[in-house]
Amino acid sequence: MQNLRDVPAPDMGTNAQVMAWLLDEYSARAGYTPAAVTGKPLALGGSLGREEATGRGVVYTMEEYARDFDLPLKGSRGVHQGVGNVGAHVATFAHQLGAKVIAVTDVDGGLHNDAGLDIPPLFEHAYRQRRPVADFKGGERITNDQIWRIPCEWLVPAALGGVINKDANARTIDCKVVVEAANSPTTPIADKLLEQRGTPTVSKIKQETKLAEPLALMALGWLAREGQITVVKVKSSLQVSLRR
Repeated sequence: MQNLRDVPAPDMGTNAQVMAWLLDEYSARAGYTPAAVTGKPLALGGSLGREEATGRGVVYTMEEYARDFDLPLKGSRGVHQGVGNVGAHVATFAHQLGAKVIAVTDVDGGLHNDAGLDIPPLFEHAYRQRRPVADFKGGERITNDQIWRIPCEWLVPAALGGVINKDANARTIDCKVVVEAANSPTTPIADKLLEQRGTPTVSKIKQETKLAEPLALMALGWLAREGQITVVKVKSSLQVSLRR
């Protein structure tokens, strides 16, 4: 770990507060060094737009796929596993673009509603308040095993690695495309099985969101804090960089 080199970023189980603690420990030894970590609070030099950056990048990728393969987001059905920082924002932005998020689960299960779940209050309930998805009203309760069998256009695993595998669900998943929003949610063998079934996978590596956000947002966020650009410019610049 070093300033502008080997820069830690938040992932599962971490948030801006955790990154603030990490920055504090590093700064106690090396002096205040805001560039030593990313994902920290704005008050400590964090970047505008950082919290939702990964989820936003995933949805930008979905938009590009929708355009290239004639699979419009508006009116399409999305099934989402995970309501952490990435999953919650993917569901929110997809909903804003007109997609119907028909199923969402967290670690304890979740909800299914073919008419579409009410995402804004669900976001507040599950992401902001950290309450179980299954306790939200507006759908039928489901388990994390059941979610993979729900027919949809967009299947978005946004939680753990290896959840799509040959033993559990690779042969029965019923979707038009798998959009990986977690780290390696599809095992290599499962990826091959999906390919044989004609189900494409938009991998996290292809999206390159994780590679783009720490450095791009560090620079863009600094400019925004200095008043040189707005947060709208931060978002649009990220969108352009991810679409190249």
